[in-house]
Amino acid sequence: MSAFNKNVLQRTWDYIVYEILSEWSVSKKIIMAIPDYIIDAFHISGSFQGTIKTITLFTLLPLIFYFVLASIKKYFTHETWENLFTQLVLAILPITASMHLLKALLKTTSRIPYWNYAISNPRGVQSADLILSFYVIRKREHTSRLSKTISILAVLIYSSIFLTTLIIWRMT
Repeated sequence: MSAFNKNVLQRTWDYIVYEILSEWSVSKKIIMAIPDYIIDAFHISGSFQGTIKTITLFTLLPLIFYFVLASIKKYFTHETWENLFTQLVLAILPITASMHLLKALLKTTSRIPYWNYAISNPRGVQSADLILSFYVIRKREHTSRLSKTISILAVLIYSSIFLTTLIIWRMT
């Protein structure tokens, strides 16, 4: 896998998953369950706890997410690993970019009281993101229909993480 693809792979997960999911206390507990378990299981204390959380959230979880989906694609399609990861990353990239924008908007609206209700329906943004991701999948070459379907599945899983969290968070 080229250095560019590795960098893009890391950036597509980046810190945005934690940033968005930490807005709602319930989803924050869910995303922190694995690092907290590791810290408790190995009796880690002090500043090293932050290191464990960082490695888990920004390296381990993204690797699991991408590796599981890429492995499914590899099993059914026999494409190269580089092509598999590239397809997944490019499919998810528009959602990640829009989540960065959404996080910026959330921070802005929380700090400017008269903007509190300026953006009351992020669902329209979510729909546009999905459409762009599907457009990227359609334009990208896949060796089979199943490969394309798995890329679509990755987009749906990734976007549903954000969409579900945002809807439930805003309803509570």
